[in-house]
Amino acid sequence: MTSVTREVQRADAANLPETNVAAPAKEKRNAEPTVWARLMKSARERAEEKRQDKLEFVREQVENGELVIRQMTAEERRRYPPRPAQPKRPAKK
Repeated sequence: MTSVTREVQRADAANLPETNVAAPAKEKRNAEPTVWARLMKSARERAEEKRQDKLEFVREQVENGELVIRQMTAEERRRYPPRPAQPKRPAKK
């Protein structure tokens, strides 16, 4: 670099707007979720989707005649009585 070039650069630098060398502050995030977040499902959504798939599979089996759903006989009711309801868990805080 010649001395003339250095002088021109110094002169130009004085006319340039001052720039902040530090990293820019994070901007406020958009309230709208990212594409990845919209494609990703929560555990509850995945469980519900899996449940719906299973129910659809059972419906198809019933329609095809591969599965028969019938009433329990009196003997089966004695052998397999209804289970007592499980207590609900307290809400997490």
